[in-house]
Amino acid sequence: MVSHFLCILLVGFLVYIAQPGSSLFSWHPTLMSVAFGLLLFQGVLSFNRQSSLFAGNRERQTTAHALLNWAALGASLTGGYFVWRSKEEKGRPHLTSWHSWIGALCNIYLLLQCIGGVCTRLKLGGVRPADMKLYHATSGTFMFTCACAALASGMWSDWFSKQVTGTAWYACFVSAFMLGSIVCKQVCDHYLPKLTAQQGRAEAASGKPSGRPARAKKEK
Repeated sequence: MVSHFLCILLVGFLVYIAQPGSSLFSWHPTLMSVAFGLLLFQGVLSFNRQSSLFAGNRERQTTAHALLNWAALGASLTGGYFVWRSKEEKGRPHLTSWHSWIGALCNIYLLLQCIGGVCTRLKLGGVRPADMKLYHATSGTFMFTCACAALASGMWSDWFSKQVTGTAWYACFVSAFMLGSIVCKQVCDHYLPKLTAQQGRAEAASGKPSGRPARAKKEK
């Protein structure tokens, strides 16, 4: 439950700072924080055995994962639209910072990831389902890491730095990457044992040594 608390605390603070509705731009940090910090994160946690709100029912976990990720995509695209519209009205150029480029790439990546999720669920693409799930999970981990980078880079912006300073700034910055580390650990804990077991079975079937040094017998 600590993961849920951290995510709600971070997103709640960012939304409070953004003051949604105070300006056209205010909807950008609001929606992007909700998309990446809340919906996308909770979508990944839906498969977590300890922290999932849908533990014990694989079908519910899969459905919740899909709905939360598509909702995150909708929120992120809408947030991107608001910052584009705000800059258009003020006559400012687009994509002039690392934050804007990372955010734009994250939106595209998230769209591709959602499409990949549909292909995984429907078993499309001519790839073994087990391998497809592994590829989707690995890609999703990288995608979420990029999303955390987008959140963290936004904290370097003039808009955020003027409102949040000192300890609060560092707490937000670290919290963004803590979310990423939680996701990375979850995926590694779930798939690494399976990969190790699969490799062991493949080596046993082929008759090749496992790479572990045989223990020498003691001479009597």
